[in-house]
Amino acid sequence: MVTSQHKLLMSFCVLLLTGCLFPAMWGKPGYGISIDVSMLHKDAVDSVRNALIAEGFELRTGEDFNWKRDFSYSKYVSTASKKVDHPYINLTLSYEKGQFPEQMTSFSIGLGNEWEGQHPQLKQEMDRIADIIISILRGSVDEENITIERKAIGPPF
Repeated sequence: MVTSQHKLLMSFCVLLLTGCLFPAMWGKPGYGISIDVSMLHKDAVDSVRNALIAEGFELRTGEDFNWKRDFSYSKYVSTASKKVDHPYINLTLSYEKGQFPEQMTSFSIGLGNEWEGQHPQLKQEMDRIADIIISILRGSVDEENITIERKAIGPPF
């Protein structure tokens, strides 16, 4: 026997599964950019890190392994703060140490906001920061050696 409670529960499940409820859970509300370079001089890495600090990024963590370094940064975007719940840009920077002290390999940057990155102000800020980083990298390596990917990210991961 199907009661009104069962009908309500079934309707809720159907709406949830078809994406009518909680569309942010089923869509890709975020935005992310990845930048990769196979080999880079240490001075370019330092220039990128200095540019991030100048742009208001705060270093959250920095780990130094025997062969690799990983850094995590975060930036609060005040222009979007009243319109979004997560007005932050998260950025990771990593590279492997090369054969020589001034040589870095597998340089990689990932920046984004997986929850609300499609918000125009956050997306514009991420694109602007990526353009600054790319400009710095172009001063050290040929453009064909820089891989850039811009895409929608977020739940479901």
